[in-house]
Amino acid sequence: MSDHEKFKHMKKEMIEKNDHQYGREVEEKWGKEIYHKSQQKVSKMTKEDFDDANKLEREIIQLLIEGYALSNPASKPAQDACERHKNWLMHFWPSYSKEAHLALVDMYVQDERFKVHYDQHQEGLALFLNKSMHIYLGIENI
Repeated sequence: MSDHEKFKHMKKEMIEKNDHQYGREVEEKWGKEIYHKSQQKVSKMTKEDFDDANKLEREIIQLLIEGYALSNPASKPAQDACERHKNWLMHFWPSYSKEAHLALVDMYVQDERFKVHYDQHQEGLALFLNKSMHIYLGIENI
């Protein structure tokens, strides 16, 4: 199997796993059309797109940890993390909206399944991202 075929197979498995874990929930929350467009976008990702998304994810965590150490969600590292988070989302989302982005980061603190993704790196990091994103999006009253 060539590297291209392996990557194509990995994307297919990733989409199927995501569909099994979250498909119904995502369709109910965001709508079938958006969910299917997102799946199509992922299926068309190149290896370079995938690598860039993974790099952005690592940078987001590192910048959040730096901002958290400053105890300042408005700090440059925290706000840079928010910008990268938006860029990371655009690897998966068919279009961007502040409202959807806000709903997603709100879910990061409301749902333990997603909260643990950030808090495993630093306790309280999901909430810090949430506060930082509210500032980034111009919605500071949380």
